[in-house]
Amino acid sequence: MTDNANQYSKVKSTPEGVRIQPVEVSDFRRLVRLLDSLKVQYHTFTLPEEKTLRVVIRGIAVGVASQEVLEDLESLGFQPIRVSRMSRNDRPMPLVLAEIPMAKKAEVFEVKTLCGLSVKVEKPHKRKDAAQCHRCQRFHHSQRNCRAEHRCVKCGAGHQTSDCEKQRRQPAKCVNCSGPHPASYKGCPKFPKPQQQKASKKPSTSSKTTAPRTVAPKRGAPPQGHP
Repeated sequence: MTDNANQYSKVKSTPEGVRIQPVEVSDFRRLVRLLDSLKVQYHTFTLPEEKTLRVVIRGIAVGVASQEVLEDLESLGFQPIRVSRMSRNDRPMPLVLAEIPMAKKAEVFEVKTLCGLSVKVEKPHKRKDAAQCHRCQRFHHSQRNCRAEHRCVKCGAGHQTSDCEKQRRQPAKCVNCSGPHPASYKGCPKFPKPQQQKASKKPSTSSKTTAPRTVAPKRGAPPQGHP
């Protein structure tokens, strides 16, 4: 792959694949367009100006539809991007997760009433384990910024998890280690350990740049590696 128009502060081969750090945001955007045009699988990260805010809204009764909450937030001028009901063990909870523009950060925490209900708006709990992509099942990035092929969390096949036809009585297969468990199982030998997570949070040596890094796969990389 050649790209003479872009400038990169770092191009490094890692166990994940080839990590590329563009110098400027314009370089980042050109690189993404190039990778998309070549149909290269990769993942990247959100530009600072495109980051959004996620909040948990407590007190939304389970009988209230997410669409109703979204419309109420719109009427208050919050321009919600998405709203979804939170659940535990497949049981809906009186909690709603909302994503809004970062510019509305100050006002949203002042909201006390939604859909005729008294509510409390909070920051989501910080996760202690590694982030896992719901698209490719790899780690340290989200599906929003992933351009890898779909890999099912249940059976490991190349389709969306929502399209999986595996029955509950059939054994799962991890796409990361081929073990008899879902790819989301935290006991998986491929699931990042706490010390690995801590190491991944160290600041980049190219911290002066405002462009996020992009990771593209090595040629012939094993399927359990990062895109």
